[in-house]
Amino acid sequence: MGAGKTTVGKVLSKRTSYDIYSLDEMITIRENATIPSIFKHKGEAYFRHKEYEVVKEVVFKQNKKILDCGGGIVEKEDSMKLLKKSSTIIWLNCSLENITSRINGDNRPLFTPNKNVITNLYKRRCTLYEKWADIRVNADQDPLKVASEILFQLQI
Repeated sequence: MGAGKTTVGKVLSKRTSYDIYSLDEMITIRENATIPSIFKHKGEAYFRHKEYEVVKEVVFKQNKKILDCGGGIVEKEDSMKLLKKSSTIIWLNCSLENITSRINGDNRPLFTPNKNVITNLYKRRCTLYEKWADIRVNADQDPLKVASEILFQLQI
């Protein structure tokens, strides 16, 4: 949520010519609804299940690819197990302060003005990303630098 995954993914796609798959975009197209609407009317569990279905579809395509996953993908262990088995998981580690300033005003279903709720969500997800990530990159910097760091760590 707000770490720059979509922006960095697009930069990486341009630099590598790898296909990029935005899981959130794929879900919204299939559901013909926005993510906030899906969360509101069908719930987070429904959304996470749809996210898992899209992951299953995309990860085993034979092309070189970048998956632009929503920040909450770490909340569903089945999705993470599948990604871990088939992909290199990169954690764009960003401070809560930068995340908050980046998404201020965005319509994010789990973002709330309640600082305690956001802090707990941030801490929980950081713990999960720490568990699953193969590579950790400081995302508190310009997206072009973040992309360069990823390419360096992947030796591409």
